Amino acid sequence: MKEIHGHEQTIKQLIGKKYAVDSYQREYKWESTQLNDLINDLSVSFNDDYSEKHEPSDVARYGQYFLGPIIVSIDDQQQRNIVDGQQRLTTLTLMLICLSHMLDDNKQREALRSLIYSDDFGAQSFNLDVPERAECLQALFNNGEFDADGQPDSVRNMVARYKQLQENLSESASPKWASLFAYWLIGKVYLVEITTGTTSDAYQIFETMNDRGLRLTPAEMLKGFLLMEIRDGVARKRANAKWKKQIDSLSGLKNGDVDLIKSWLRGRHAETMSDFERIGSQFHRWVRDNSAKMELKAPADFERFIGRDFIFYAKQFLKLRQAADLHDMQSGLECVHYLAQHSFTLQYPLLLSVLVPELPDKEIRRRLRVVAAYLDILVHRHIGHWTSVAERSMRNSVFDLIPELRAKNADEIADFLAKKLEHEKSDTFAPDFALHGNNRPRIHRILARITDYLETESHMPSRYADYFASGKKAFQIEHVWHDNYAEVCAEESISAEDVGEQEFDTMRNYIGGLILLPSKDNASYGALPYGATKRDYYQTQNALAASLHDNFGKSKAGFRQFVEQSGLPFHSPTKFQKADIEKRQTLYRQLADRIWSPDRLHEAAKS
Repeated sequence: MKEIHGHEQTIKQLIGKKYAVDSYQREYKWESTQLNDLINDLSVSFNDDYSEKHEPSDVARYGQYFLGPIIVSIDDQQQRNIVDGQQRLTTLTLMLICLSHMLDDNKQREALRSLIYSDDFGAQSFNLDVPERAECLQALFNNGEFDADGQPDSVRNMVARYKQLQENLSESASPKWASLFAYWLIGKVYLVEITTGTTSDAYQIFETMNDRGLRLTPAEMLKGFLLMEIRDGVARKRANAKWKKQIDSLSGLKNGDVDLIKSWLRGRHAETMSDFERIGSQFHRWVRDNSAKMELKAPADFERFIGRDFIFYAKQFLKLRQAADLHDMQSGLECVHYLAQHSFTLQYPLLLSVLVPELPDKEIRRRLRVVAAYLDILVHRHIGHWTSVAERSMRNSVFDLIPELRAKNADEIADFLAKKLEHEKSDTFAPDFALHGNNRPRIHRILARITDYLETESHMPSRYADYFASGKKAFQIEHVWHDNYAEVCAEESISAEDVGEQEFDTMRNYIGGLILLPSKDNASYGALPYGATKRDYYQTQNALAASLHDNFGKSKAGFRQFVEQSGLPFHSPTKFQKADIEKRQTLYRQLADRIWSPDRLHEAAKS
């Protein structure tokens, strides 16, 4: 083996270099769990020092964060080939692109972008040079959007993770927070770059780092500690078999064992916010340090902890994760799926917090329904009022509920949470709730909920799953007003005095001016006039779109009955003018208040 060099480097020093990735190593596989963990770890470390009163110069005194090693081979042409670390570098590139769109300071934005994209004597390319990703990265770099339909798995995964970054960073960060976080990220987060002259040497280093010795996961270390305290060999073997059986049942879930243990311990045993956060990063050490407080003293306590508690919470966690799946939604637990669609992983510790072993199945379901319904209402009120539902923003609110709910039954939980909602914002959406660059995925999900609610209340079959189908059957957001101001004004008889161009750009994005259409039709009809063409087409589509045409009310008795009973302000304009979009905005807000009504809590508590 030739010379090996290891250099501690900041992200600014490291990611500003050019890197190639071998063709057999180009898959980008990070899922939401890995990204959530990274965002949470970085945010917690940064927030330990952050203050809104700080200036960029103060960031120099912030604490550092170590992101681990990467392994690189450098060939004779000085090309740097990544052998280990491309998942992290890809994720960091996506994070820098996302942050660059959030910054108000043009100078800082350009400095950040120079780490992502470079110009070598007129040849422009991304510093992480993977040709099949270039189109996607360029689109995200330019405007933060890319249609990943029909793209390779890596590209689709990159777009999904980028949207997750938007939802977890962009929607909640103040301009000051984003600016200082960007400075901290590139200047105080470190990696160790291990370099060698040949690819074979680099792979030998990689294998040595990953294969030598027993690399135990936190879950395995926790199991080792618990089993060690069970003195009887037969009992220890029995407990080990029970643990393994439950872990195997979670094998289909990425990081299922770790997510289960975090959620269980946070929900049932965290007493302080410090406990909650430490369980999130070092639960095996936390249990060891707090075993007495958890009433783990005698060998029988440890055997019970595995043989009763672990088995119970593992089974409940698996049921919840299955309910979160679109293809396995469980009746009564639909809200678990809706929350999972918003990447709201904090639902799991709160849901498990209200459960104890040996509860009757009926009471388990009641408690889960009530808590999930509450979180569904809370999350959508936050989204509808432009506030964050990212974990770092919601962590305190969720933790504060955990000790309050642990000892309550379903009816008591419903009463308690209903009173909590009385002190929150009473309407689901703000009057000007609209689509913007960062909330498109959330708007899509909300439109799917509104459409499905309208259809099921009109005695039509649920097509909720269709609105999230991929490929040729996918649905997209349709603007009733297309994007050409002059043409829309002419087509819909709108005067410039009534709607100015700037107001037009704002109002066309109001949620009341949006519907869902099949992708193929959205592309065909999107730029056509409403009154002359699209209105007739809409009547053949889903109920929310079809409600714009008076024929739908005439032909659908269930819809007509729903309108009469609800008193909601449906109307069917022949032209779509300013007053019509305002009426439609009011309609959507009233529909949302019905869907996310606090009355659902006591309904959920019923058998």
